[in-house]
Amino acid sequence: MKENLKRKAIERLEIAKWCIKKDFISACASNLYFAYFNFFQYVVGEPPRRRWQHIGIAKAFVHKAYRESAVPVELINSLKEAYTLLYSMRITSDYSDELLSEESKRDLKNYISILEEALSYEG
Repeated sequence: MKENLKRKAIERLEIAKWCIKKDFISACASNLYFAYFNFFQYVVGEPPRRRWQHIGIAKAFVHKAYRESAVPVELINSLKEAYTLLYSMRITSDYSDELLSEESKRDLKNYISILEEALSYEG
C-alpha cells in the first residue's frame, strides 16, 4: 500500500512536468502540490491522528525525515519550504480566478527539481 503513495507522487510529478512544458502553470501547481503531498504520505507512513491533514503532514514529514535521516537536512528544509509555497499556489490555482505569474513558473520548475532529487534518495 505504501508503495502506491510513491507511485502517485511520481505520476503527479510527471503530470506537473508535462503541464509546465505546455505552459499550464495553474495545473502544474495543483498537480505538483499533490505530488509533494503523496510523497510526504509515503515517507510518513501512517497518518497522524488517523487521517491526513494538508498542513499537519509537512510537520510529520519533517519530524520523520530528520529522525530517520532519509535525505540530507538541506533537502528536507527545501521540501518543507516548497510544500508551504505550493499550498498557497494551489489555493490560487484551484479556487480563484487569478493566474499564476511567470515568476511562479520559475519557482515551479525549481520545486519539480527538489522533488525529483528527493525521490532519487528513495530508490
